[in-house]
Amino acid sequence: MTTVAHSRRRYGGTARAPHQRHDKRYTNPALKVAVCGTAHVAVDWGLGGFRLAQFFSLLPLGTQLDGVILDGNDDPIAAFVVELVGRGGIDEPARFRFQSLPDETFDVLQAMILSAR
Repeated sequence: MTTVAHSRRRYGGTARAPHQRHDKRYTNPALKVAVCGTAHVAVDWGLGGFRLAQFFSLLPLGTQLDGVILDGNDDPIAAFVVELVGRGGIDEPARFRFQSLPDETFDVLQAMILSAR
């Protein structure tokens, strides 16, 4: 599996805003992912990462987690590695940015964006 750091070039950031989003956020089509063994529908997502409601973690910020994109039948269709950049809370979705985004996964996300147009 070839991995390209597509998301890294989108997060130059600064010391004051290291996780500044550079990609457009999408809510449609819905992105369903499994992270930490639990399926979630993203609040919004982009080619740089996604946010999940009802996800709270005490893991340290910067922790890298494996995940998969799920199809309508909850079958995995593409893998990724994300970095936890916001733990989430009652009124705040947890924030994740892609760290390792294989070409196949990038293609799936890009196809989802194009299908929404």
